[in-house]
Amino acid sequence: MWIALWIACTADKERPPQYDPEFYVDARQQFPDPPEGGIQIESPPFEVPPYSEIIYCYFGQYTGPTVGIDYMEVFQADAFSHHNQLKVSNSEMVDGELVDCNYLADGSEMADFVPLFEAAGIEAYEGMDGNWLDLPPGIGMKLRQNQKWVLEMHYVNSTGKTLIANNAVNLGVLPDDELDFYAGSAQFDSGPPTVTPGWYEDDFDCEWPFDVTVLSLSGHMHSTGTKFWVEHIKKDGTTTEIYRVEEWDGGVHPYFPVITNLDVGELEVEQGDIFRTYCEWNNPTDQILGFPAEMCTTAVVAYPMDKPLSCIDGEFMEIE
Repeated sequence: MWIALWIACTADKERPPQYDPEFYVDARQQFPDPPEGGIQIESPPFEVPPYSEIIYCYFGQYTGPTVGIDYMEVFQADAFSHHNQLKVSNSEMVDGELVDCNYLADGSEMADFVPLFEAAGIEAYEGMDGNWLDLPPGIGMKLRQNQKWVLEMHYVNSTGKTLIANNAVNLGVLPDDELDFYAGSAQFDSGPPTVTPGWYEDDFDCEWPFDVTVLSLSGHMHSTGTKFWVEHIKKDGTTTEIYRVEEWDGGVHPYFPVITNLDVGELEVEQGDIFRTYCEWNNPTDQILGFPAEMCTTAVVAYPMDKPLSCIDGEFMEIE
């Protein structure tokens, strides 16, 4: 079954009156239509004050029939955006509410949000290979009827003017007769890090609660990151490195994480196997860096998975 859904702040797409360019950077966009039969989620415009970093969360609920999502394209003000992620949510926030969610910095509600579709984009960063998720035929990420979602929008405004922006995602829907399996995303996170001045390394374990076939892996740190790698530790103690970014580029990789796509059957995981994530930083400041200044996160896409998973420093949580 193919469906169409529009979630937007206005019924039309006419631009409102322009802001005074002496005081504002107007980065609002008019977004292209989603694929035929697909879904578009669009945020209302928001402001980012001069010389500030902010994370906005736009909340909603999908009310159509349960479907498989096999494609996502994201739209944001590229010169200012750190990330634009569509996540599924356990939050009790009201549909249509746009809030400053920098409150996530203490880590207390990090497990309430897990990406629906890890990685995005038909067109990756120019000259960078492997920056998109390549799902095999017949596999889609599950978007459930009545699923709560949040569009998480992280912006850094380095100018002396107020930034006006809006974000969107376009989703492709896999028809029922072409869907063989549901895949899901697993977010393995250290929790808010404590990156001390100078060189600092941290690692954490997440133990898989069931058998899966892994389809992709990607790592995430911010600008002071220097190296990132992941090991697969089987129940018999066998250890294999499965992902590495030897030279983390703090100016590129936080915005365009390196995604390793795997062939079906290339990485099989059994219940009880561990993924151990290692992060290395070089903190040039004299302050301890926490979230959102830094992160240590492994993103996994695997199947069969009926729901996304969140693992914060070894503790798993399913998103309903």
